[in-house]
Amino acid sequence: MIKRYGIFLIGLTFMSLGIVLIIKSALGTSPISSVPYVLSLALPFTVGQFNFAVSSLMFILQPIILRNKFEWVQILPNASVKPLNLFMEI
Repeated sequence: MIKRYGIFLIGLTFMSLGIVLIIKSALGTSPISSVPYVLSLALPFTVGQFNFAVSSLMFILQPIILRNKFEWVQILPNASVKPLNLFMEI
């Protein structure tokens, strides 16, 4: 189980490194990272902080939008949001 968490954290590290390198190299951003990036240019917060805010908003809106089709197991991928944003800040 520890090996799985280690691999998971290594994957999150590479994901966040990729996001940061793409933004810093001015190659553009993915659609999911573009909103936090633009907000970070206009306001005094970082991309990681806005990424957390946008991800949290989507997390809250997901059950509201899906209503009866929503299953609580769909929330599990959102557990990686905080570590991903933490690695983006480092």
